[in-house]
Amino acid sequence: MLGAYKYEHSIPDHMIIDLEERPYVKHRKDGESAYRLGKWTDAVKHFEAALKEYYKEDELCRAHCDLGHRSTSSGLTQILVDGISAVLQCQQGCADTLTHLYGQTYPNYLTDHYLYLQDVYVKTNDNVNALEAATTYLTFKPEDQQVTQYRNNLLKKLQTSDSELTPGQDAARYIETRKRMTDLLDELLGSEHQKSKYYKEGGDGETQDNSEEIQSRKPEPDTSNDIDFSSRLENARLFNTTQILNNLFKTLSADVALTGETLKHDKRVVMDNLFTKEVCDDVMRISQNGIKNAGYHEIYPTAVRPNFAKELFTGFDILDCWELVLGKQLKESDVDLLTRLAEQVRHLVVRWFNETRPIYHDYTQFTCRKALDGKQTNRTSEDLSHPVHGDSCDFKPDQGVCATETAAYPWRTYSAVLYFNDNFEGGKFFFANPDQSEQVSIVPKCGRMVAFPSDHLHGVKAVTKGKRCAATIWFTASANRRRALPTWSGIVK
Repeated sequence: MLGAYKYEHSIPDHMIIDLEERPYVKHRKDGESAYRLGKWTDAVKHFEAALKEYYKEDELCRAHCDLGHRSTSSGLTQILVDGISAVLQCQQGCADTLTHLYGQTYPNYLTDHYLYLQDVYVKTNDNVNALEAATTYLTFKPEDQQVTQYRNNLLKKLQTSDSELTPGQDAARYIETRKRMTDLLDELLGSEHQKSKYYKEGGDGETQDNSEEIQSRKPEPDTSNDIDFSSRLENARLFNTTQILNNLFKTLSADVALTGETLKHDKRVVMDNLFTKEVCDDVMRISQNGIKNAGYHEIYPTAVRPNFAKELFTGFDILDCWELVLGKQLKESDVDLLTRLAEQVRHLVVRWFNETRPIYHDYTQFTCRKALDGKQTNRTSEDLSHPVHGDSCDFKPDQGVCATETAAYPWRTYSAVLYFNDNFEGGKFFFANPDQSEQVSIVPKCGRMVAFPSDHLHGVKAVTKGKRCAATIWFTASANRRRALPTWSGIVK
């Protein structure tokens, strides 16, 4: 896919020239660029031009359907029916043809266009055209409650009645054309054919276009005067990076669950379904044979284990795996499993953060935190299992800074945490502000990964019941700090 190729190789838009790019696509992309830059007048110009060009392309596409069909029927009447039906079905497919761009399908292309238009019209104080754009959008998708509320707000502002509203002429003609095509196909083929996109049944106000994604999650009505469509329009962008990454990471057996604004930083990500319940069960079995103190040396500062009287820490450093195998505590296949997980995460981190530098393993540990029975009385939200810290910097709470000059591991570049169970209470991972207050928390569950730059402040809330097991993996861009991973089949560099 072109979008994924552009992302992976950091190729800017101006470096790729599409010699066959149609005017409606160019204007749409230019409109989106102007929108992101806040150039509202330019955005209006390009979105209006893109819409006109789109309807021209639709007419051309339908015109090209008039030739080329050959019928195998013997009777003249059936030959005519076959020919007309083939042309109509071809014309119905024009919407799909025009919205399949660069290897990716945009089923919401046309309706999203009116979503853009109503927003940029309001931003340029053109409420009359904004009202028409909203009305046109609702002609396609009358069940959208957010846009309905948006239109009602404009009606009140302009003191206009609902009966005076009509959709744009091009859109009305577009829908009427598809209604006629569908009605004629009904007569010719009965119910065997598929209803056209954007076809509106007469009288009941329900559209038959089920391919659009916007309405799969109906928003609650918003009674405010200013309804923000920015997040919906961000998802509507052509070459949307988040959408491209979601598709890309599905091929790597990972679902992107949380990113960007939700995690309070665009360099953080939560991915789910990295591995199966069976893998989680295997790791939980392996964790039963862990080493006390979670793989740290006994002399490691107790500040990282402030609740040792309330929680039991067990685990092991992955570099100690062969020692555990020799001691019959782990099997060789266990080592392979743990190593594959660590290497899978490294690949995901490299891809997600679009790293062009080599990224190496620094340190990997598998740990469990178990709440001790009878020791959980009066624990509060401030009673953390792991205090706020940075992995590559020295956090000084009294100053609210994380200094790299005095850090124990300043070479660490990225951190990742894998989770293997959720049958416990507490133990949420959280990103923190410099004053140690919570920014956002993440609930652990089997197959989930949190990844972030190593200097981001974070911590773990108290585990108050059960046992929470996870793997923490640190990566470095420094070749001098790289560590090999032990595997049965060799060493992963």
